Amino acid sequence: MALKSWSLLVAAFCLCHDGSTMKLPPPCDSSIYCTGELLHQVQMAKLFNDDKHFVDMKLKINPDVVLEAFQNLTATSPPRLTKEQLKLFVQTYFDSPGQEFEKWTPGDWGDHPRILHKISDQKLRLWATELHALWKSLGRKIKLDVQSHAELYSQIYVPKPLIVPGGRFREFYYW
Repeated sequence: MALKSWSLLVAAFCLCHDGSTMKLPPPCDSSIYCTGELLHQVQMAKLFNDDKHFVDMKLKINPDVVLEAFQNLTATSPPRLTKEQLKLFVQTYFDSPGQEFEKWTPGDWGDHPRILHKISDQKLRLWATELHALWKSLGRKIKLDVQSHAELYSQIYVPKPLIVPGGRFREFYYW
């Protein structure tokens, strides 16, 4: 089960202090990124190696138009689309993940900070230099388009630059 799908299931119910359960509202109101048949079919078809991939993709057009196109497609063919039909649909209506970010370098970042020269062991200095370079490669700023067209993204806009963990993690975390 997809990590986000699992978290949705866990988030759907709250165990109260008296042992009873309480149904909670969905984590977001998106019928594409949080709930709905499109998300279900894409995740069950395993279109991507990583279940996070689809929910990180940017919509090319208004989500209502995408949902209507999906409903029209599932109304004229079997309700469960083939993997090829889903791939074509996703390619038509979604951009690849990571479109919400632009590169950002921290203002105080420098190529050769003095502290690195204090490391006498060459191997450790090389490692520290490579580690230092990660700040530059992991620095991001969320594009203003995310604020202007929030309905097209699963990312929440924040005005300040940030550091992302990297790899499959294209989101930011508050630590």
